[in-house]
Amino acid sequence: MNATIDSQKSTFLMSNITPQNPQINRTIWKKAEDRERALAKAEGSAEVLNIVIYPKDKSKLKFIHNNIAIPIAYVKIIETKDTKECYEFPNHEVENESLESYKVECNAWAICRR
Repeated sequence: MNATIDSQKSTFLMSNITPQNPQINRTIWKKAEDRERALAKAEGSAEVLNIVIYPKDKSKLKFIHNNIAIPIAYVKIIETKDTKECYEFPNHEVENESLESYKVECNAWAICRR
C-alpha cells in the first residue's frame, strides 16, 4: 500500500475499518496479508478483494458502540497473473491458525469479480 500517499492514507479511512476479532486480526488475517504481499512481490502485482459478511437474518446482527454492525466473517480474494486464492475467515476466536485451513474454492466468489 505504499505505491502512493493516497493509497497509504486510504488504509486509515473509516470505510476501510470493520470490527474484527483481535485473535483473527493478529493471526489468520495477518497471515493472509503476508501471503498477498509475498505473491505481489513474487509476481510483480496482486489484486486483492476483501469482502465483509453479515448475517442474512438481521435479527442476528450484533453491534458495538455507535451502532456499528459486527461482521460474522470475512473473505479475501487474492489474484495475480498466475495465481488466484480465496479464503474465508470467521469473525470469532478459532483454534486452528493455519492459513491453509481457511482456503475455499474461488468459484463460490466468482460473482464478486463481475
